[in-house]
Amino acid sequence: MRAAIVTAAGQGTRLGYNIPKALVCVREKTLLSYSVGLFVKSKICDFVVVTAPGDACEEFADVLRCDGYVCHVIEDVKNFTVHKYRTSESIPVFVCAGGRSRQESVAHGLELCKESVYVYVHDAARPFVPLSVLQRLESALCAGISAAIPVMPVTDTIKQVSSRVDGHEWEEVTATVSRDFLRSVQTPQAFSTEVLRNVHQKYKDTADDETISATDDASLIEQAGGKVIAVQGSEFSMKITRPLDMVVAEYIAERM
Repeated sequence: MRAAIVTAAGQGTRLGYNIPKALVCVREKTLLSYSVGLFVKSKICDFVVVTAPGDACEEFADVLRCDGYVCHVIEDVKNFTVHKYRTSESIPVFVCAGGRSRQESVAHGLELCKESVYVYVHDAARPFVPLSVLQRLESALCAGISAAIPVMPVTDTIKQVSSRVDGHEWEEVTATVSRDFLRSVQTPQAFSTEVLRNVHQKYKDTADDETISATDDASLIEQAGGKVIAVQGSEFSMKITRPLDMVVAEYIAERM
C-alpha cells in the first residue's frame, strides 16, 4: 500500500495573504487541490493525508470536497485505520492537524500511514509536478531504494560568505562553490514508510522548534546515516513562495 502526505500547514505571509498558503488560488483553484490531485488522479497512491493548520481542518476538507474529493477529517490519529474508509470507487483524502514545524507536521501525517509500505511526502506549495517525476520516484522504490528525492542542477553561481562587514549590510565573500555536485531539492520525496517513521521517531526532540527542525525529510535520513538517491526533477515543480512565483504559476496553469 502507498500513501502520500501533503504538507499544507504553512501561512501565506510572504505571498501577501492572510490565509494558509495552501488555500491561495491559481486560476480559481487552490494550491491544495492541485497538489492533492497529483496523487489522486495519477492513482499512484491508495490514500492521501493532508496536514493542515489545527484550526482549519474542516475548512480544508470542505475545499477538497467542493473540488470533488472524498475527504475526511481525522482527529484521533493514534487509532486511525485506513481500511475503515477505503472503497473501490475513490481514493480517500484524510485531513489532520499539522504541527509547529514542517517536521512535526510530517510526523503527525505519518501516524495515519502506519498501514502503508511506501509514502510520498509533498509540499502543497508545489502544485504543478509532472507525472514523469512521480514515475521516476516510483521506479526507484520498485528497485528497492528506501529514500528517493527529485533534484535539479544548480544554475546560479554560488558564493560562500562570512559574517556581515562592520557597520554595513554587506557580507564578505570567502569562496566560490563548485556547482558540479550541488542540486536543488524538490518534492514529492519518496520513502519506505518504516524507514521514515523510524528517523522521525529518532529526531522527534527537534521537531517542535522551527529554527532547528528538518526542512525536508531526506535530511533526517542523511542525519541517521541512511542513503538517499536523487532522480531528475522538473522546472514545473517550482515552489510558490513569493508574489513573483504567482505570476509564473498563473502562466503555467493557463497552459495546463
